[in-house]
Amino acid sequence: MPEQRLAGKVAIITGAASGIGRATAILFAQHGASVVVNTDRRVDWAEETVRQVREVGGEAIFVQGDVAVGADVEGLVGAAERHFGRLDILVTLRTRSKRGGFSGNAWANAFRYRLKAPSEPKRCTVKTLPVLCSGSFAAATGERIR
Repeated sequence: MPEQRLAGKVAIITGAASGIGRATAILFAQHGASVVVNTDRRVDWAEETVRQVREVGGEAIFVQGDVAVGADVEGLVGAAERHFGRLDILVTLRTRSKRGGFSGNAWANAFRYRLKAPSEPKRCTVKTLPVLCSGSFAAATGERIR
């Protein structure tokens, strides 16, 4: 079993329905963190992530919401605080892909999911994380517009 470097910590991980987000949720749980799994789509995949986190002995809940929407993020943070009593870590892993370049709404969507989605959760948690004196924030986006 890995060293429990995150024991007692609570982490929100957005984009945790699959890929790097799912792997991050499982890894954090293996290191002792309680995990809030988030996605706005693919609910069944997110529920599978929760199952896998619990399978490795972690504690997890799923909260659906779009991290580019402030009200959804506030609900996500509120759910973490209600269920686990605190929030220590915020990891935003969010991307969407679109085939065909930047025509029509593609540019607006690229802006929303590459820039706004990682920054909106940080804006909404800025009141929560400093209170804890040791909060952490990490963000990653991807380039998959084809």
